[in-house]
Amino acid sequence: MSERNNIEPDGDSGEDFVLTDEHAWIRVGGLSIRINDMGNILKVGVWELGDEFNDPIDQIKVYQPVEGQPSVKDL
Repeated sequence: MSERNNIEPDGDSGEDFVLTDEHAWIRVGGLSIRINDMGNILKVGVWELGDEFNDPIDQIKVYQPVEGQPSVKDL
């Protein structure tokens, strides 16, 4: 098993985390959540636990500002 984690604690509380790789999976109850940092797009998908090879039951894409380009708020 790898010693590397895709998320790391941010501070000492253990409640906030920082994504340290392109993606990470988090299990919450009966759901699997994938966070994927695609550069200027942050994609979050939700699957029922054990159903990760099928389409997600929900997902969201958040477009992050790119330096020198208009922000989503400016459109």
